[in-house]
Formats: sequence, structure tokens, C-alpha cells
Amino acid sequence: MPVAMFIAKLECEHINLRHHGICTSRSKAGAVAVAEALRVNQKIRSINLGDNFIGDPGVSAIAEVLATNKMLTSINLSENRIEQRGVLALCKGLRDNATLAELSLKGNRLDDRAAKPLADALINSPTLTKARLPAPPISSRIPSRPPVC
Repeated sequence: MPVAMFIAKLECEHINLRHHGICTSRSKAGAVAVAEALRVNQKIRSINLGDNFIGDPGVSAIAEVLATNKMLTSINLSENRIEQRGVLALCKGLRDNATLAELSLKGNRLDDRAAKPLADALINSPTLTKARLPAPPISSRIPSRPPVC
């Protein structure tokens, strides 16, 4: 059970739960449990939650914790099906966070609507020094008309 693995590691500074099935398409309870543990934990400095199907509801729970957590310096949320609503919640959490230095959102479904709030949050963060972001959608990289030669 992935959440049980997480609980067993609460005394560690660095936790890797990448691809551990924390969430499913129907339940984000695992992400909520991780968020609650991070709310009170004073040891964890970095956590890798990549590829866990966290989605917007799960990242929203984690974002709430970022606003008050004073220990976490690195979080990997890559490949978690995070979209605009989750990014907006994350931006709110980042606004009040004073310790996070690294954030990874690679492989998520971010679009132009999420770009401006995310850029503002990253620029205005007093501590964030490294952000891994998804590549722009292919459609935004294809010119609307072929170049004239």
C-alpha cells in the first residue's frame, strides 16, 4: 500500500514515491493523505510524487499545505494530469510559501490559460530557483501559415 510506505518514511528527509499508485482515476484520497502528513511533518525536505495520477483535486490539497509548510524545499509533481484548476491552486500555495526552491510540473496538461498565473507565481516566489515545466502543446509550436521562402 503506497500510503503505508509514505507513513513508514515520515522520518526521512527525501522521499521518492514516483509511480507508486498514490491516486487512481476515481480517488485522490492518497494525495490528500500525503498532504495531511506534510502539513504536520517537520522532517521532509523533498518529495517526488511524479506519475501518480494526482490530478487537480490532489494537487489542490498539496497546494494548501505549501502555503504553510516550512520544511519542503523540493517537490516533483510531474506527469500527474494536472490542468488549469490545479495550477491555479498551486499558484496560490506558492504565493505564501517561503521555502520551496525546486518545482517540477513536466508532463502535465497545462495550456495557455495556466501560463500567465504560473509565470507570475514563479517570478514572484522569493525562494524558487528551479522549475521544470511542460513543453508547450504541439499546436502552439506550429505556425498557422507556412513560412514564405
